[in-house]
Amino acid sequence: MKKKLTKKELKINVLRTFFTISNTAFGIANLINALLSNQPRLISRMQVLHNLAFAELQKKNPDLKIIDEYLKNMELLAEENKKLNQTKP
Repeated sequence: MKKKLTKKELKINVLRTFFTISNTAFGIANLINALLSNQPRLISRMQVLHNLAFAELQKKNPDLKIIDEYLKNMELLAEENKKLNQTKP
C-alpha cells in the first residue's frame, strides 16, 4: 500500500509538475523562435524565475519559503508586464 502524502508533499508534487510544464513550454517557445528567426531568444526574467523555482523543487527537501518568494516575484513581474503591454499602441 502506498504511503499517504502530507499536504507539503502534495504541494511539492503539484509545483514540480507545474514548473516542469512551464519550463518545457519556455524551452519550446525559445526553440520555435530560434528556428523561425535564426536568432536565439533572450531569456526573460519570468523564465529565469521559473528556472530557479524548478531547480529549488528538484532538491530532496525544497524550501517552500523560497518557492513562495519566487511566486511573489512572478506575480509582480506579470503585473509589471501587463502594465507595459497596456501602454503599447
